[in-house]
Amino acid sequence: MKCRSSDNAPCGKIDQPGQGNVMTGKDGFSVIEALAATALLAMTMIPIYDMLSALHAASERLERATQTPFIEATALTLLAGPGTRDTPPEESGELVINGWRVEWERRALSAVEPAGAAYGAEMIDIQLEELELVLIQGNYRQSRIHRRIAWTPRHDSLEAYLETLQ
Repeated sequence: MKCRSSDNAPCGKIDQPGQGNVMTGKDGFSVIEALAATALLAMTMIPIYDMLSALHAASERLERATQTPFIEATALTLLAGPGTRDTPPEESGELVINGWRVEWERRALSAVEPAGAAYGAEMIDIQLEELELVLIQGNYRQSRIHRRIAWTPRHDSLEAYLETLQ
């Protein structure tokens, strides 16, 4: 059967305005053409997916890099409080700050000594210590070590110190 329109025009010609092509063959795509189109689409989507994955990983690294100093400074501030002669600061522990887990361990690097006259020799003992912080969020884990001078009041209050002077 040959393709002819109502006025015997060859196939593909418009018969009447708005009617479109007049074809008698099969319309649409074959299975092979559909598979080829799908394969081409998949091959173009793989680099886009890789790019999006890389961008996501980079944004996570950037977020951690901006949060880490804040978490570290907050942990150091929370652990900076002195103990007293009767209740020394804890040697190790764990904190949770904004979804980060902070494990910490305190190690003495020197013996406890009086602070010296200029710093209140009768009021404060000092000691060099090392404080290791391990910042943990998900699979991310980072260890940081800080050395600092720890101070411990010899008395629970100024009033208690003044009583010893009398």
